[in-house]
Amino acid sequence: MAELAYKLFAAIIIFLIAYGAGWLPVGLKEKFHANRCFAGGEQFAKGIFLGAGLIHLLPDAENNFASLALHSHYPYPVAICAFTLFALLFLEQGVIQHQAKQIAKTENFLPALLIGVLSIHAVIAGAALGVSGTLAGLLIVFLAIIAHKGAESFALSINFIQAGFEIPRVKKWVFIFSLMTPLGIFLGALLDYLLETHTGLLAKGIFDAVAAGTFFYIATLHHYRGDLHSEELSLGQIGFFGLGILTMAVVAVWL
Repeated sequence: MAELAYKLFAAIIIFLIAYGAGWLPVGLKEKFHANRCFAGGEQFAKGIFLGAGLIHLLPDAENNFASLALHSHYPYPVAICAFTLFALLFLEQGVIQHQAKQIAKTENFLPALLIGVLSIHAVIAGAALGVSGTLAGLLIVFLAIIAHKGAESFALSINFIQAGFEIPRVKKWVFIFSLMTPLGIFLGALLDYLLETHTGLLAKGIFDAVAAGTFFYIATLHHYRGDLHSEELSLGQIGFFGLGILTMAVVAVWL
């Protein structure tokens, strides 16, 4: 019961952070550029995602597969992780670029597509927290999510405003997006509760590998502002990225 209470508390905090950050551009009524406002914070969050995927999720997936005694030396978790990264790259970059060329008026289309892609990320990240069976694992994934969630919601709101969406419509989509990670937490917790069997270990192993691939993608290839071209990083931003990885390493040692 204590574990479920922690997950419920995490879901509430994540929702409040996402919703509050999404409201900032609306409340201030200014079209900030997320690139300038969150340059260092974005890299710190990406470092946390990379650290969480490498130090927690992928090892957990490998442990779950090892417990199944499949008598195979094939690295299933790593392969699943790699194909997840490819699938997300194809979905986000490939689909967005293709549609941007095919559709003349993309100003309203691209933000709508962006929220769909970000919602997939949010549900998977939330479910990774939901299936966490230890307080240490829960805290690591929670820190990874909150480090990224505010900046992501803020940038999404900016995209909608710059696309000319009316304020009530922006508020509605920010609210829906803010619910995606808590929804993922609920689904993950339900999966964790229902599958306490051999099948459950396999499902958790696969899911942890998928979540690891998602975290790696967010940390390396994903540009949530809708910008399809990466920009050169400053030494300070690189330092924040390393600090994010170090944070996950320290958390893993302490817990």
